[in-house]
Amino acid sequence: ALSERLVLDTGPDDVALAQKLEKLQPVTPRMLDAVDVENLDPHWPRAVDSLRSIPDAVTPRRKVIKVRSAVDDIFACLARKAKNGDDVPPGADDLLPLVILATLRARPPALLANIKFVELYIGDDRMSGEEGFLLTQLVAAASFLQNVDSTQLRCVSAPAFDALMNQDIDAFNRAMADASEDD
Repeated sequence: ALSERLVLDTGPDDVALAQKLEKLQPVTPRMLDAVDVENLDPHWPRAVDSLRSIPDAVTPRRKVIKVRSAVDDIFACLARKAKNGDDVPPGADDLLPLVILATLRARPPALLANIKFVELYIGDDRMSGEEGFLLTQLVAAASFLQNVDSTQLRCVSAPAFDALMNQDIDAFNRAMADASEDD
């Protein structure tokens, strides 16, 4: 079917993004200025699983439903974190860094092709409401992850980022330790 061909025909950008997502796995919530919710079961793993399963959804609407499910679980994590005694209740500014982190952890296959498929076939009437907001969050996360460098990660020096991109974890850890000593 045409939809399968559109989604399965991953281009060089999808391949490059998949490789970068693999290299960025050591990135922490702190580096993204994200609230640390990775250990708040069961919501965080469900959010990651929802994003990972986007390619399994056949229709654009079902793909957006996967994103909605992920965002709902992320908000549940934020609410739980706030309930556990944080002084500041979570806000909309807390969402994007966590969508970025969840996308990074999920490493959805053919993410860019799936986003393009949704954008082409979802319909303009749906793109102005909640579905548009949800897709915008995913597009922003994908764009950030495609283009991220050391200047966009908190407390990550250029040498540390280069080590990360070269998959030299020992050099990355040394550079991060050196940076923390300087603080």
